[in-house]
Amino acid sequence: MKQHRVNLTAVCNGKVEIYNRTDTKRAVWHARMNNPDGKGYLVKPLGTLVKHEAVELAYDWHRDINNKLKNNLALNNRRVSQMCKIYLHQLENSVKRGPFQSGS
Repeated sequence: MKQHRVNLTAVCNGKVEIYNRTDTKRAVWHARMNNPDGKGYLVKPLGTLVKHEAVELAYDWHRDINNKLKNNLALNNRRVSQMCKIYLHQLENSVKRGPFQSGS
């Protein structure tokens, strides 16, 4: 399988890589980092053709991801079907636990 990433550059102390793709019409920079869940990568098109802007945007994205992790927020946007599955799973766990018991 041919790799389409060129100009690979590590930023954010090696935690994020920025690169151009050869299989797109515009050579905008992209960023990727290991997914904290351990499943592949988080990838983001940075929307700029200028490398130093891409570096700054990659740092901003890395900071945003870290803030989401600290605040226990979703890292990616989720579809409605995904949110429904999460809600049903939480509801099922709540039913298994039984009614709320207050007191000492």
